[in-house]
Amino acid sequence: MTLLLENLPESDIMKVIFGGDYMHYKRVELKVTNQGIHERKIFQGVKIFSRSKLSKDQKSILTQKLYLTPKQNIVYYQRKDINYDQNWHHNKDYYELAYGQLDRETVFKVCQDFDDLTPFIEDELLEKLKEKRSAGKFFEKLDI
Repeated sequence: MTLLLENLPESDIMKVIFGGDYMHYKRVELKVTNQGIHERKIFQGVKIFSRSKLSKDQKSILTQKLYLTPKQNIVYYQRKDINYDQNWHHNKDYYELAYGQLDRETVFKVCQDFDDLTPFIEDELLEKLKEKRSAGKFFEKLDI
């Protein structure tokens, strides 16, 4: 199997055996803002979790994503954006609305264990993710 993987062109999607099934790692590019400095984080990974939720005042949207890398690291990405839909009905000008808020708030964290993500994700969800990872059930190969 190692010989077959070595012969794949680098431009192809990486295929790695995991739990008896193939996982398709793709190029992931995330925009990160750190103290006003914009960066791009580029890596190979597969998304295992994603959600977006409104803040209580409905003025912002929190987006959270988790990726698994070929080295079995976990990448956590969090972004907080202005909820433009909530604000447009007030007929505010774009620049007035976004003034001082153009830089999105982001968190980018690489870790080896889901427990490192307790400041960001509730414990119940982290337990479910740990169970899926240990059982190798993030991917199910279907013959359909």
